[in-house]
Amino acid sequence: MLKKLIRVVGALALLANVGSILAVETGVANQWQLMESSGDVSYKTTGMAQWNRVSGGALLTAPFHLKTAERSHALLKHRNDSTRVGPNSLLEFAAAEVQPEGLFTRLVQTLGNVLFKIESDQSRTIQVETPYLVSVVKGTTFSVQVTENRAVINLVEGLLEVSAVGVADQVLLKTGQLALIAAGAKSITVIDPAVDAPEGDGDGGAGAVSTPSPAAAVTSVVDAAVD
Repeated sequence: MLKKLIRVVGALALLANVGSILAVETGVANQWQLMESSGDVSYKTTGMAQWNRVSGGALLTAPFHLKTAERSHALLKHRNDSTRVGPNSLLEFAAAEVQPEGLFTRLVQTLGNVLFKIESDQSRTIQVETPYLVSVVKGTTFSVQVTENRAVINLVEGLLEVSAVGVADQVLLKTGQLALIAAGAKSITVIDPAVDAPEGDGDGGAGAVSTPSPAAAVTSVVDAAVD
């Protein structure tokens, strides 16, 4: 009887220790440092009625929302993860959850341009959501552009699993590829700018060809796909 009681007490102590470790890890996962900011950058947490201006150096604890005004930028870091938020953007940092597979964190981008750089870590998953596209991230670098009627994901490096609201099929992006979907679309369009970018037109000089910049090429193929 005494041995059984000792085993029970030991098991309870182990569970308590595991719970404490998870609580600490969850707390750390919710901490984001605002490393840089320019212009008008504001945040609010659950229960806040108004937005509050915030500047570089601030420590923000999820859950919270962050928004930038025109000509404003923000850079947030968590350990080796970074989130660079462009002008006119709105992003929600949800609180981390403990799941059987590890920690799970949701970042919800409803507007603007954000560059995500997520360190590879098999013990946690970060999910980036937009009104149209959803990305499950284990470790990679990619940018997300969200407007009122579409979302575009540009994979800078690594692999990225992308799905869409109301669409059964998923796509696996490779480095350099883009995924896009417009409001009401029934499928995700995958673009490889190196293959799909339109060729430049000749401009009159000894057979010279005008080659569009990478940004212009991406914009051109995205607009063509949406149209």
